[in-house]
Amino acid sequence: MKVATKLFLLIALAVLLAGCSDLETTDQGGVILKVQFVNVPGSIGVNDQNEVLIPTIQIDSVVQNPTGGSSSVMDVLVDVYEVTFSRADTGTRTPPAFIYNRAATVPVGGTLTLSNFPIMGIEQMRSAPLSDLLFENGGVDRETGATNIRINATFTVFGRTVAGENVASTPRTETIEFITSSTIAQ
Repeated sequence: MKVATKLFLLIALAVLLAGCSDLETTDQGGVILKVQFVNVPGSIGVNDQNEVLIPTIQIDSVVQNPTGGSSSVMDVLVDVYEVTFSRADTGTRTPPAFIYNRAATVPVGGTLTLSNFPIMGIEQMRSAPLSDLLFENGGVDRETGATNIRINATFTVFGRTVAGENVASTPRTETIEFITSSTIAQ
C-alpha cells in the first residue's frame, strides 16, 4: 500500500474518532488504549526552542472484556503518533499536523511510557501562527494582535494488535500557551 494511501486512511480514521468525547476507544482486537500526559509544560517560549517535548506520555492497554481473558496476540504494535492542532484562543490559524513514526509495543494489560516525547517539531514551531511570535517577526500574532497563542494539541496513537487488528486511541487534547520567550519577564 502506498504511503499516501496509508496516510489518507490514518487521517480518515482520526476524523472519525475526533467525534468521541472520552479518552479511550475500542478496536476489534479487544483492547482499549488510554493516553495520559504527565507534566505538560504550561508555556513554551517560541524563541527558546525548536520543538515541544512532553516529559511523559503514558499509554495504557486495558482488556475490553476482562472476563473473556487475554493473550499476547492482543499486544498493540504502535507505529504512528499524530498530533493535530486547533486554537484555544480567538485565532484560527494553526501549525501543520505533526506525524511521528516510531515503533513501540503496548503489552495487553500493560503500559508504554514515552519520555521527552516530541509533539511539535521545527516545521510546526516555524510555521504560522507560532512564527509570528519570533522576535524577527515582531513577537505578535498577526491575526489576533496578542503576544501569546493558546494551542490545543490533540494526540492520537495508531497501530495494530499482534493478531493484525487496527487500533487507534481516542484523541487526547492538551492546551499549551506559546509566548515569545520564557526568559523574558512577561
